[in-house]
Amino acid sequence: MAFRIIDNPTFTHKVSIRVPVDGGFETQSVDCTYKVIPADQLETYDLAMGKGTKDFLTDAIEKLGDVVGENGEPLTYNDALRDRLLTLPYVRAGLVQGYYEGVTAGRLGN
Repeated sequence: MAFRIIDNPTFTHKVSIRVPVDGGFETQSVDCTYKVIPADQLETYDLAMGKGTKDFLTDAIEKLGDVVGENGEPLTYNDALRDRLLTLPYVRAGLVQGYYEGVTAGRLGN
């Protein structure tokens, strides 16, 4: 099969989020559609810093799905929901890992 160039590639993955609970973690998931960030742009994000991670995820996330409120009702995706989720460090960690697993087919650190 020939390699096809796509102008604005995206991909959707189910991303695991390790949510801290008393005595450990509970694994929950979110469906995330990411935009592929060009390599030269990726180099501009400092993922060791909170602001760099937030900026990266703000640019990379196109849509989040399978998110519910405290009452169990589904929440509609919008920028305010994305920004609210990105205030949580464990959500950021899961979404960054999900992006890199999606574009490299492997875990970070491998």
